[in-house]
Parts: sequence; C-alpha cells; structure tokens
Amino acid sequence: MRKKMKRVKFLTVAGVISMMSISALTRFDSNAGAFECRDLVEGGQIYAASCATCHDSGVAGSPRLGNADDWTPLLAKGGAVLRSHAMRGFNAMPPKGGRLDLSDCDFESAVGYMISKAE
Repeated sequence: MRKKMKRVKFLTVAGVISMMSISALTRFDSNAGAFECRDLVEGGQIYAASCATCHDSGVAGSPRLGNADDWTPLLAKGGAVLRSHAMRGFNAMPPKGGRLDLSDCDFESAVGYMISKAE
C-alpha cells in the first residue's frame, strides 16, 4: 500500500511538472518572443495617431484592429515573420507603416497593441 502511495505521489508530481513545462513553453510563444517592447498603453496611443487610418478599416487588405479572422493567419506564421513584415513592409504596407520616425521600440509597442486586441 505504501509503495502504491509513493508511486501515485511521484506520478502526480511528475504530471504537474510536465504540465507546468508545457504551459511555460506555450506562454513563451513565437509571437511574444519576437517583440522586445510591448508597452500596450503607449502602443495604443501610437496606434491611434499612426496606424488607425489603415487598420481600423482594413485598407488594402491590412488586418483590422480586433478582427481575429484577419490576425489569426498572421499570428500563425510566428512573431519573427510578423515583426519582419511590420518593420520592413509587406504587400501594400510600407516599412514601419510609413512612420520611419518611430523608434523600433515605439513601433513594436503599436504592433503589440494590435496583437493584444486580436488575441
């Protein structure tokens, strides 16, 4: 009986550790890992001033703010690809959305804000 209880405890602890490891890996996903700066308050302000013109309405196929259907395929490509497209330009979007005056950190915060609204 005692041996059985030890085995149950061991398996329980092992299961908990495994689940915690899996949880940690999924939280450090490729979308969050590619962006060093994600000040969502500042990102929201930058979005309103610089990004809303296109991303509120979906001009030229841009992903609309808060529209999961628009963002899901982009997020599935991973954060490194998303960051590269945003920074260098993609399809009709120019590099940094045409706001080359923004620091990389400010621009990443705006993109992080948009991602947070799609998640």
